[in-house]
Amino acid sequence: MRADITSIVDGRTEPPNCALSLGATVLAASDGYFKASFEAREAFYNLGNVVQGGFLAAMLDDTLGPAVITTMAEDEVHSTVDLHVQFLRPATAGQLIGEARVTHRGKTVRMAEATLSTSEGKVVARASCSCAIRKLAGD
Repeated sequence: MRADITSIVDGRTEPPNCALSLGATVLAASDGYFKASFEAREAFYNLGNVVQGGFLAAMLDDTLGPAVITTMAEDEVHSTVDLHVQFLRPATAGQLIGEARVTHRGKTVRMAEATLSTSEGKVVARASCSCAIRKLAGD
């Protein structure tokens, strides 16, 4: 799994379709850290003419998961157990920056926290997650 993140950062592999739909570009990845930019579009607007919260949550999820992946061995996979999102201010069309750090590295559970900010540095949402870690099943 770690190699997948590295190859995306190096530009050798495209991000997954869900990340591409959000206009994601990987900016940095290291052990327990991940940073990406997202392109919020007017197509993401709700009736209030701001980005609907589900899109912001997806951007945060697409930041938290890769941060957890950077801490995993090649024979491990993760699944999100919970995702808690707090919306702090409205977001409009433009670049948003997601930044996540792993805060707990247990053998079977990892936790991470992330923020999603405007290009001016104003935090629009933050999130935390817990992920279950398990070994890949053998053949």
